[in-house]
Amino acid sequence: MPVLSAYTPLNLNFINWALLVEIDEAEAFAPIHYVEKMMTIFGSIIGAITIVYIFLVNRRRNQQIHSETLEESKT
Repeated sequence: MPVLSAYTPLNLNFINWALLVEIDEAEAFAPIHYVEKMMTIFGSIIGAITIVYIFLVNRRRNQQIHSETLEESKT
């Protein structure tokens, strides 16, 4: 299992020790992966809403243009 580790020497006046710290990679990067997943979900939702909005606006404009051309052709 991959881990992240760090150490630092503790040089006290009367003893020389080292402080060693380890944490699992999965535990260390879990918050980053969570934010990454949430950003993907929110981005997809915003993209879908944008596409639907553009579709509806263009459909309305095309209907207006089509109705104007029908009115012009009748006269």
